[in-house]
Amino acid sequence: MLADPKGLLMIGTNHRQAPVEFRERITFQPEEADAFLRAARAGLHDSDVFLISTCNRTEFYTVNVNGNSLQDAWGLLARYKDLDPALDAGHFYRHQGREAVEQLFRVATGIDSMMLGEPQILQQVRLASESSIRSNTSGVVGERWLATAIRCGKRARAETEISKGAMSVAMAAVSLSHKIFADLAPRTALVVGAGETGTLAAQNLREHGIGRLLIANRSLERARALATETRGQPIGLDQLDEALSDADIVITATSSPAPILDASLVRRAQKQRQNASLLIVDIGVPRDVDRAVAYIDNVFLHNIDSLQAMIEQNLLRRRREVPKVERIIAQEVDRFLDWYAGLQAAPVIRELRESLETLRQQEIARAKLTPEQREAADKVTAALLNKILHRPMTLLREASTLGETGRRRLQAIRDIFGLEPPDDPPRPDDT
Repeated sequence: MLADPKGLLMIGTNHRQAPVEFRERITFQPEEADAFLRAARAGLHDSDVFLISTCNRTEFYTVNVNGNSLQDAWGLLARYKDLDPALDAGHFYRHQGREAVEQLFRVATGIDSMMLGEPQILQQVRLASESSIRSNTSGVVGERWLATAIRCGKRARAETEISKGAMSVAMAAVSLSHKIFADLAPRTALVVGAGETGTLAAQNLREHGIGRLLIANRSLERARALATETRGQPIGLDQLDEALSDADIVITATSSPAPILDASLVRRAQKQRQNASLLIVDIGVPRDVDRAVAYIDNVFLHNIDSLQAMIEQNLLRRRREVPKVERIIAQEVDRFLDWYAGLQAAPVIRELRESLETLRQQEIARAKLTPEQREAADKVTAALLNKILHRPMTLLREASTLGETGRRRLQAIRDIFGLEPPDDPPRPDDT
């Protein structure tokens, strides 16, 4: 079968297409994904298949080489996840050809994410590639498709600012820390609160190389758990006075109804710290820090409102980068589709060369030649054949990029030279 780009298929759902309850229902865990891919490859007659599944999206991709359709892919997914064709079909989008390739590349670059420019999604694409290799369900085309998507995502991050700037309050708090203390390695950070936001703050601090990390929480058990995860030191809220004296950075994220840090506590800590710079980021709702703390010398107090302003600025900057990312996507889509189209010419080139080479050898064998004459004739005719084939081979490769016109040209070559149509899909290693 010729490499028709319409054979590149995908079906999926995401945060724009379906509510969270539905997305949770069709999410694939890693072991489940491997099993599904093996079943899908068998169900779609050994087509290349791969899957991206996160909390915000599930997308199933396949390379049609045996007459499969989008309806076949949807039916297989529906059976595996026990979906109702009448009720659930509307939660999915379907693409084929160039649109399918673009969708994967948009995912890899982060411009299709709930959080624009999300960097973690590129890792999910890498995991999809690893899963398809582990399951032995993605052949040369599928692997090339995924590898090009990963390259596209890396280019977007390297050549644009689509992933620059904090997009969560926890990350914004760490970003502020970098602005005040460029190097976090010699610094001590205190995170007060071990809930979801406090956990993210602690994780980000550790990822950004904080030297010492203190975790304070009303439940010491929860503080210990988070400290173990982030290589920190757990403390109780009754130890805040001492911990505050050691800290350069304080991030509070509790749900306390009253402030847990007042001005007198911070003044005492500053006295112990010899009035060194202290960053306090209050992301608690209601506020964890008394407003009077902002008036203490060398104390930099930020709250959730100032972080949200920072996030909005970063989002605006990312939005301005989208056209640049889309140009990268267009370049990589063209590059991939040119390669894919080249699979059309590969079997024709191979068959034409083999056919003429067979004729050449047959004619030499018929001739009554001495061994020396046969050797000379072999060299001359082989060189002549290469010269004769040079122009046709160039035209055949060009035909791969000419769509229907190119397909007609390839078929004409088959007809002129009496080449048999291939029984199997073209082999990518012949390009």
